[in-house]
Amino acid sequence: KKKEEQGESFVDDEDSGGGGHTTLLGRILEFIDPFIIALILINAIMMGVATFDFVSKNKQVEKIFDDIDDIFLIIFTVEVSLVFLH
Repeated sequence: KKKEEQGESFVDDEDSGGGGHTTLLGRILEFIDPFIIALILINAIMMGVATFDFVSKNKQVEKIFDDIDDIFLIIFTVEVSLVFLH
C-alpha cells in the first residue's frame, strides 16, 4: 500500500528538489562533484602560478600551462553540459 493511503505524507525523491538523484546521469554528476571541486581549486592555483615570471618569460613553460588550461576548459565544459542535460 502507498503511504498516502495510510494517511502519511509521501514525497518521491524526484519531487523532493534536492539530493537523491534517481537518474544515472544524476548519480554520475553527484559522484564527480568532489573531483570537479578539486579541479577548480587546482585550476585556480595554476592560474595564480601562471602570473609568475618563470612562466610568462619561458615560452615552453607557458605553452604547458596553456595546454593544461585548455584541458581544464574541456573538462568544465563537458561537466556543465551534463548538468544542463540533467
